[in-house]
Amino acid sequence: MPEQSVYGDRMADHFRVPGAPTVVRILRKDARFAATRLTCNSPRHGFTTPIQPEAAYVVSVQLQDFPCGELWVDGKPIPQPGFCRNEVSFYDLRRDTLAFLISPFDV
Repeated sequence: MPEQSVYGDRMADHFRVPGAPTVVRILRKDARFAATRLTCNSPRHGFTTPIQPEAAYVVSVQLQDFPCGELWVDGKPIPQPGFCRNEVSFYDLRRDTLAFLISPFDV
């Protein structure tokens, strides 16, 4: 896994939120597990910035209801019904993935 992998403050930068509490565990020389918390209390936050594709995944756990937002994968909108607290979603960072954040979020 490259040193520039997207987690922690680098992930916070893509979501345009200040800092992000993160726990990182090295599983093997070439594999890490990172847990990062991203929080924004204001609505209509806008688009995330593009993430350079990499061989990594994001597992997102909603810590509060997220009723409204948009997901774009490889330049195409993907229908999003919104997420309830404790729902889990899975994202492949090898794909060009952007989110348009309309509701406040805590993930």
